[in-house]
Amino acid sequence: MIDPNAPIVPYTHRNLNVNLNLKAMCNLRCDYCSIPEVSKSTNVQDATIINNMKLLLEKMIAEGYTWSFVMLIGAEPLMVKPETIGILFNMVLTAFPVCRIKIQSNGTLFTDDYASRLQKTMNEPERLLMGWSLDGVRDIHNEWRDNSYDLAVKNLFSTNAKFVFKHQIVMSVGPQHFEPGYREELLEFTMKCVNSGIHPTFSVVDYSINEKAKNKQSEIMRVDNVKVWKPLADFLIEYDIINLCEKYFGDGYCRRQGNECSRVLFDLSDGGVYQCEKTFDIDAATINNYLYSSIEECMLSRRGCTQNCAIDPECFKCEYWDWCQGSCSLKRTDGIAHACELTKHILGHIKHTLGLDYFEFLKNAHNSGVAYIEERRIEMKNGENK
Repeated sequence: MIDPNAPIVPYTHRNLNVNLNLKAMCNLRCDYCSIPEVSKSTNVQDATIINNMKLLLEKMIAEGYTWSFVMLIGAEPLMVKPETIGILFNMVLTAFPVCRIKIQSNGTLFTDDYASRLQKTMNEPERLLMGWSLDGVRDIHNEWRDNSYDLAVKNLFSTNAKFVFKHQIVMSVGPQHFEPGYREELLEFTMKCVNSGIHPTFSVVDYSINEKAKNKQSEIMRVDNVKVWKPLADFLIEYDIINLCEKYFGDGYCRRQGNECSRVLFDLSDGGVYQCEKTFDIDAATINNYLYSSIEECMLSRRGCTQNCAIDPECFKCEYWDWCQGSCSLKRTDGIAHACELTKHILGHIKHTLGLDYFEFLKNAHNSGVAYIEERRIEMKNGENK
């Protein structure tokens, strides 16, 4: 436990990985959404979001903080006008010129018209990474994500062909994705994205569509870690696409800092501060409010969320501890990392089967994967312009 009488140690992480919630509103009603239903109809004026962003950036700069990565989330961030998104984008790059910026969306609202208006508002639109929550297999996606697959896919390939934004897919996959028929569809969609200059990545959910009746996260029967992660590891290894699993092995989505994680969520609608988007649905997880507190106070509250989280003693003996660092403190079961099996299978394949240093391999694999996809994107753009 934290000693309330202990002297305050200044927060040492000054370069932050930031989530920004714009509105807790959404146009879909996905079954595994973490945002409470009551929040999805809570409207906030765009002017309030812009003013709160201005204050947040002023405080960050005044207190010596920088951002290396920022992700705009919702529920659905594109419920905000494209002109407002463009203003926020320009504000971030003015404050932190080297910051990477991503929007994570269900994609149904990212039409050609929305993309056109957004691009016209941005100073450097080519620096935006547009993230799409698309689960790779039509039937599975539609069961969980409110039958939105066809519209999202249509918007994805249309805007990718017509505008300068980079695109990344985050596919939430579970054991069912790797069953016969679905597995082939997942691979086909993955490679279609790659060959279109779109970067596919994978996340993992540990339930399947036949559990839909138990659709609240707190009620879903969790399946064994091996059953969740082993099929994804086998899939990535078999088709030599380890570099696509960026969420766990790539650059920057979740830094491997264990209990010293510096990821944080700021709610631009009301100033609330959360550990990250994983705790955004829990009222008790509001750890501070930047409208009334300094950033230093907010980050001290953030550190208090994780610094004493349990880690299984066996983790310290693991040959991959130097990579994993206990992984996300929120994603542990009895102190064991959420992605433990994926880490062991992928890193074990690199180290023992390929005989390579996994730090160097994954760095090169990520860079080459990004470079290859960027080449496909440029080729496609050039083809469209002929």
